[in-house]
Amino acid sequence: MTIHELNEYLASLADEIIEDAAHIVAETATSHFKQTFTEKAFDGNPWAPSRMPKHTGSLLIDKGALVNSIRPAYVSRERVVISAGNDQVPYAQIHNEGGMMEITPKMRRFFWAKFHDTKDEKWRSLALSRKPITVPKRQFMGDSQSLNDEIHERLEGYTQAILNSK
Repeated sequence: MTIHELNEYLASLADEIIEDAAHIVAETATSHFKQTFTEKAFDGNPWAPSRMPKHTGSLLIDKGALVNSIRPAYVSRERVVISAGNDQVPYAQIHNEGGMMEITPKMRRFFWAKFHDTKDEKWRSLALSRKPITVPKRQFMGDSQSLNDEIHERLEGYTQAILNSK
């Protein structure tokens, strides 16, 4: 192999690694963010417990729409963007960041239905309330040291596998 051939080989190898790296990062990040729903914690910080605990299922998972909305939105050699939420899941951001939320007519109908089913006064007071609801921060996406470590480990393993196979 000549020096010129070696340079071409190394350049093509670098291109292959960079191209695949973006997809590895996207796959790893998506998986990591979905895993936070199982762990009920983000980067070692547990979520605030629910004030209205469910008897079955998991916190933030009812039908799975929120967790299933996590996906790679943009993947290129320069950048990877993972997003959550869509037209059916407009509440992704408020759950991830926390904040205040106005009670909508649809929410009010839901609260009344729950009150009629359970006769629990908390539902009646929510239905009648004019104050916004405070949604606690239950982060499932964002900067994460454990994600960075996981990406670093996967990319290192991938690079070693490529170099060992050539």
